[in-house]
Amino acid sequence: MTITTATPLGSTTSNRKWRCDVAAIPVAAAEPAWLRLRGLTEIKVNPGTSALTDTSDFEGDGFTQSEAFSAGWGAEGKVRRATETSTPDVYDPAQELVRIAGEGGLGIANRLMVRFYEMEADGPRVQAVTGFANATWSDDGGAVTAGSMASFTLVGAGKPTSRVHPDTIVVP
Repeated sequence: MTITTATPLGSTTSNRKWRCDVAAIPVAAAEPAWLRLRGLTEIKVNPGTSALTDTSDFEGDGFTQSEAFSAGWGAEGKVRRATETSTPDVYDPAQELVRIAGEGGLGIANRLMVRFYEMEADGPRVQAVTGFANATWSDDGGAVTAGSMASFTLVGAGKPTSRVHPDTIVVP
């Protein structure tokens, strides 16, 4: 058996490479009006994870076996609640889409178009996922001296509509 060789890895990418865009569900055949979700302070992106199901049987001699029969995708994170520079009584429009959907929106009112993609300067632009997602939103609260923060989750609703990175899309 041949032993593999490895060369050292280069620079580590940072977590701040992730971008999240949201849009209201567009009218049929219309391109979504994407808005950047600004104020991200934390994000954990799950572009796709298989859900394993135990398929063990007696013939496995006590060893378990699993197979993937379903998958999911989405993200969770935190945003700094801040107003627009030019309009101090208006929150970030993308945050508002997520908040309104996540604060009790039911059915289609809880669903958004979302896309996550990596955009580190001079780094890889490979991972991306776009599709419909259901939202949750909660204000984090805190001390009187703390800035206003909120937590959100965006859980994929069905199969992603694309895994093509938006930076590779050529618009005519």
